[in-house]
Amino acid sequence: MNEKNKQKIIDLKSKEEEMDYDAWVEEISKANNKIIDEFEQFLKTEKLSKKTINRHINNVDTFANFYLTSYCYCGTIFDGYKNFSDFFGYWLITKYLGISKSFMIAMITTMKKFYTFLFLMGYIDENSCVDAFLTLTDGKEEWLEQLEM
Repeated sequence: MNEKNKQKIIDLKSKEEEMDYDAWVEEISKANNKIIDEFEQFLKTEKLSKKTINRHINNVDTFANFYLTSYCYCGTIFDGYKNFSDFFGYWLITKYLGISKSFMIAMITTMKKFYTFLFLMGYIDENSCVDAFLTLTDGKEEWLEQLEM
């Protein structure tokens, strides 16, 4: 785990209102991308196909760098799971073109893998990981119903 990168993200979040918006987005995206790169290396150890790895990386990038950073400004990549209901139940459905049931399910799978990775690497504690999984499990059917509407 890169404790320095984790602290940088936490520090940047606290400086959000002090910094120029564009500079803040650029800095937090750089820090997020370092963690996303670590996640990619982790996925490679699972012997997944390149296509599957790319899908997971694109999904995490969408969540971290488009939703959390550029849209809702509502936390760090580490506590982003607290915003899953808004992300899956509103933002993904209304803002992301061409979303399908299979895409939504794949995104949920990605978030489970990603938050497992964050836990295994020491970026989040066990309670946060469990909360992320419970939110994903409990919300899945509701989000799929909202998608169909």
